[in-house]
Amino acid sequence: MTPIIQVGMKKIADLINKLNITNNKQKEYCDEDRLRLLGIDDSMAEKIRDMKFIRTDNDEGEYGETYYAVISIDKLVGINGRVEVDSWLALLFKLHKKRNFDLFGSRDNFKSYVNNLNKACDDLPHVLDVGGEYVVNGNGKHRLTIAKCIGINQFPVIVTTLNNL
Repeated sequence: MTPIIQVGMKKIADLINKLNITNNKQKEYCDEDRLRLLGIDDSMAEKIRDMKFIRTDNDEGEYGETYYAVISIDKLVGINGRVEVDSWLALLFKLHKKRNFDLFGSRDNFKSYVNNLNKACDDLPHVLDVGGEYVVNGNGKHRLTIAKCIGINQFPVIVTTLNNL
């Protein structure tokens, strides 16, 4: 095997190992694994459970202007849509994309990821502006939930206003 092919094969093998993929399945994370990976202890988990959390059910017919912004995560207060959870902690436990935990792997890696996001990124999370507070609206639910739970201060997003406010 040529050195170039060996390097390419090693990169592929490293990626597969990093994603913990065996027989096309990602590693399963229980609630305790998620908390541990994100550096959330019992005391912090209680605080997350008690944070303000609302659910809204706005549809596209109510949407107004859309723009880029870096929002304060303190103003992120819930989620838009039919999600049957009542707290940020419950939403964290409900996240189904295990790859987010595989790819980020730790609180520091996630913070580094967020710090490298900018307006030019084509996969920014979407939020609705609900009277000066924000709710997650589709794209980015996993990333914004993790950010809220680990105390990230700011996050670049695409904001959509509501016509009726």
